[in-house]
Amino acid sequence: MKILFVNHSCFIVESESGILIFDFYKLPWQKNKEFSPEQVLDSGKKLFVFASHGHEDHYSAKIMAWDNGKRDITFILSDDITTTAEKENRLIVGENRELTAGPLQIRTFGSSDLGVSFLVRVDGKTLFHAGDLNWWHWDEETPDERKYAEDLFKGIVKQIREYVKKEKIAMDVAFFPVDGRLDYAWSWGGEYFIREFHPKIFVPMHFWKNFQLTQSFSDHMMNLQSTTRCVVLHHNIETLSV
Repeated sequence: MKILFVNHSCFIVESESGILIFDFYKLPWQKNKEFSPEQVLDSGKKLFVFASHGHEDHYSAKIMAWDNGKRDITFILSDDITTTAEKENRLIVGENRELTAGPLQIRTFGSSDLGVSFLVRVDGKTLFHAGDLNWWHWDEETPDERKYAEDLFKGIVKQIREYVKKEKIAMDVAFFPVDGRLDYAWSWGGEYFIREFHPKIFVPMHFWKNFQLTQSFSDHMMNLQSTTRCVVLHHNIETLSV
């Protein structure tokens, strides 16, 4: 399995059975030896395009143009995205849905912001893409609002925990927000998620070009003696060794 960090919360996962694209909104599709769009979209492999919600940093309607009639492509879109209707290769999903798309087994969960998060099983691996699921703790909000956000996040995590326990699922890779805008609370969500699920690999996202934050998070979890490998990212269009 090959993973490419594109930018922000967008990842491309190449597995034996197909290519999964998560939360495209814009690409630094600069051509280089490592990556070009043609390598992905015209690889001949099945394409599965996920959009966790309609925020402009997670979704662009331009992805619908990828369906040119020549590609084997399936879209899995959160139901808050209203720019496209469901049809055979466009699956519109809300939270707590279980579905199959070709070789993929997909379970959706809620988000503590908008849309859904995705648990995807493919070729013996389990991936989790959080979308905007995070422990959002904003200083400018009231204590009641911050408590509501905490309870919402932890409630969704509890649902995920109950599901993976029932299904005996171990997470191989988790893509999860590490957002420096939260100031002193920047690591809370990722740390809590790792404590609950102990994914083999944790890949930070949604860090708004602050790549140093990925190193800080890795160091933080090492200090806590976590057994999860926390990936450090250095630039857009970066291939991860997993």
